[in-house]
Amino acid sequence: MPLLGIDYGTRRIGLAAEIAGIAVPIGDLETEKAPDVLERIVAERKITGFVIGLPNHADGRESKETRLMRRFSERLRERFPNLPLSEQDERFSSSAAYFSLEEAGIGRKEAGRVDSMAAAIILQDYLDSHG
Repeated sequence: MPLLGIDYGTRRIGLAAEIAGIAVPIGDLETEKAPDVLERIVAERKITGFVIGLPNHADGRESKETRLMRRFSERLRERFPNLPLSEQDERFSSSAAYFSLEEAGIGRKEAGRVDSMAAAIILQDYLDSHG
């Protein structure tokens, strides 16, 4: 039952896939190209659902990014009507991703890795809370 984790951004989205219950970063892509690339990823990896990060403010209020993410989610639902889409709180996921990558000796300039790592954190949080 592999899920695909998504860290939505206006320019780029990070992706992570579930492999045997573990969230693994699989890369990032330009947001504009996402629907077509996701079509291929869903087919290749036999994805059964999406988990997308909910980018609310630290105090829980909805942000501008939350509204943009919801529009993107609607496009995903239209493109993949048979796949469930869940939202997962993503507050602090990017900070955790930066920390994890720095601990591994990977610099902050590699933004794609940060996006993908954030997607993995979002997906793992979801798996841990629903497993």
